[in-house]
Amino acid sequence: MLALILMLQTAPIQDAPSPVDPVTVSPEKPATKPMPLWAEKVQPRDWPFIGGVEDRSILVFAKTAATPAGSPYQQVWIRHEYKAVQTDAADGVALAPYRSEKLVEEVDCARQLFRRLKAYRHSDNNLEGQAQALGFTEAAWTAPEPDTFDATIVRDACL
Repeated sequence: MLALILMLQTAPIQDAPSPVDPVTVSPEKPATKPMPLWAEKVQPRDWPFIGGVEDRSILVFAKTAATPAGSPYQQVWIRHEYKAVQTDAADGVALAPYRSEKLVEEVDCARQLFRRLKAYRHSDNNLEGQAQALGFTEAAWTAPEPDTFDATIVRDACL
């Protein structure tokens, strides 16, 4: 099951997304179930579909992103499309509700670790509507659990 745990210490940021490379992160297994009815409005555009949670209320897309000059780490963009509106709080402050988000993760291929750097949340599906950018102030390096979505992201980002 896909873990969608965000670190509690987030902070709004004023930042433009980095360009995305054409290289994609590939799923472990191709999707076998058709898209759920609610997802008919979701437009994959240039995002490869990776999968979703068991109840199909969250769809996941991913691809590699441009690595900043001089960085030893690979960046990956992960996109979540939600059936229901999501709400979160950071440091006791409610954040804007959202139905779509892009996450920026950094992958350390030498150590097989990842960390979440930023989130760009949108009020509507397809990364549309009011946007909010969040930066993770204490982005800790994490080892992915075996046979999870995170492990697939780390493996494929380092190919």
